[in-house]
Amino acid sequence: MPDIETPPDLTGRGLILQSGLFDHAYYVACYRARIPPGMDALTHFLAEGWIDGLKPNPGFDPLLHGLRHPGLGAVNPLADAIVRHRGQAMPSFRVSAVLSQTPRLKSTQGTRTVAGDPMLDIADTAKYAGPMEIGFEALGRPYKFLVPAASDWLGRLEQNRPFAAARISHGDWDAIRAYRHYARLLAREPALANLTKDQIGLLTVRLCDEWHHDMDVYAENVLTELFADLDGLTVHDDFLYCAAFKGYPTADERLFEWSLEPTPEDIERLELFASYFAPGQRVYDATVWKRWMISGGLRPLPGLLRHHPVILMAADELASLGERWALPWFLHIPIPATGAYQQRHDLLGQCRDRIAEAKAIAGRQATRKPVFLMQGSSLAYWFMKRLFATDPDVFYLDFGQALHPWFYDCAAIPLRNWGRLYGPTIVRNTGLEDYYKARGVKEPVIKTLFKGKK
Repeated sequence: MPDIETPPDLTGRGLILQSGLFDHAYYVACYRARIPPGMDALTHFLAEGWIDGLKPNPGFDPLLHGLRHPGLGAVNPLADAIVRHRGQAMPSFRVSAVLSQTPRLKSTQGTRTVAGDPMLDIADTAKYAGPMEIGFEALGRPYKFLVPAASDWLGRLEQNRPFAAARISHGDWDAIRAYRHYARLLAREPALANLTKDQIGLLTVRLCDEWHHDMDVYAENVLTELFADLDGLTVHDDFLYCAAFKGYPTADERLFEWSLEPTPEDIERLELFASYFAPGQRVYDATVWKRWMISGGLRPLPGLLRHHPVILMAADELASLGERWALPWFLHIPIPATGAYQQRHDLLGQCRDRIAEAKAIAGRQATRKPVFLMQGSSLAYWFMKRLFATDPDVFYLDFGQALHPWFYDCAAIPLRNWGRLYGPTIVRNTGLEDYYKARGVKEPVIKTLFKGKK
């Protein structure tokens, strides 16, 4: 290869601007929290972003470029790449290409029982109502998940005592577990020996995204921010943490959805939980909303919310919730079908605007305080942490899929596993047949629940 002339401007500002390869919108969407107020995104990238390994566009990784071309020193990797490949397409590098081995993470599920499966034991729905405690051990230390009665939290709505119920669900623990696995893998790679822990962390997230692209939480810099949120748990009586290692409750209160006894992978999940939460710390079961749907405990919810301005952050398919629940003050923030995690900062601005609007409504109409309903676990947790810090006088409730039973007549709402198992019980205990009759659904929903649903 002929000698490459180093650009006189080691930062490469002129070259980068002329090339058009710095994607301002992408950089801000990914790293907004890292850019000081008033600083231009390109200035941040040129000053420190590239050193940290931040990507100037979705296709270029300054860390990988530096590994392929060692000895750049103070030369900006993007500027160097522009000179090296002038007039040619910029090559795309993958993190897996620097690995000496490629052991992808595999998950083995425990054996699911067939005869007398307690997940199908729905005859006694009081099992799901609470209050109760679910005890378990992690790293040899005692823990418990709290299951309050539905009336405890619904009573707070009636008493106008705001709180946040933030969920860290089974999917979040799986994402963190995969990250830890690949981080250990990358830390052993000789080619990465000169990188810092934070730089390896960025490459780890990118490897997760490369191999598990269906998980949006691996979008650039999202998991990094989630780790920071978990490392700095909010300490406040009205910020309630909820956690679970399964997607829905089981009658025998097993910790894991598929396992009667913890598998090695389950043990890892327990250890992750124990790395963030201390024994004796108040943690609620993240499946409580589904529990209360099964038991009928959420039957009063729509009526209670008619006394509050309600904000719903969810997909367009749920935008009719205000009409379905006859809510007099309803605001909807649509979650895009794709790219929601990448658009989180813009969506956060919309959330703050809707909260201000809801507070104004509450003031004019002399209502109870606003209620912010969310769907989304890790994404909802990200929003809740930031919104509660500035507006703690709002209810923040992450319902996840527990809102879906009010949409069983909507073909666009998928019927998840828990809905297939418990759907008829939910319809009976929550009085939804009358609800659907009032909506003009002629055939009983219990009979049609599985028709046309994927």
